[in-house]
Amino acid sequence: PWLGRLREEIVDRVARNRDAVLACSALKRSYRETLAVDDSVVFVFLRAERAETARRLLGRTGHFMPPDLLASQYADLQGPDEGTFV
Repeated sequence: PWLGRLREEIVDRVARNRDAVLACSALKRSYRETLAVDDSVVFVFLRAERAETARRLLGRTGHFMPPDLLASQYADLQGPDEGTFV
């Protein structure tokens, strides 16, 4: 449901010619394909070593993602193809 809701928001913003920044993991190519409603949608890939991400995650308080899920997130990550991200 969350992916569909983000897509709806993007479609609405594009239709109204309104800029927006939406953030989500979109770990899989299929997620990004769902969100790429037209050529105006731009993805930004934030690259970090796993150890650095773990350090930052452990420093967060009150965050919804427990640190023990980090390994599965990196395992599911389908990185960008060259030229598809800024």
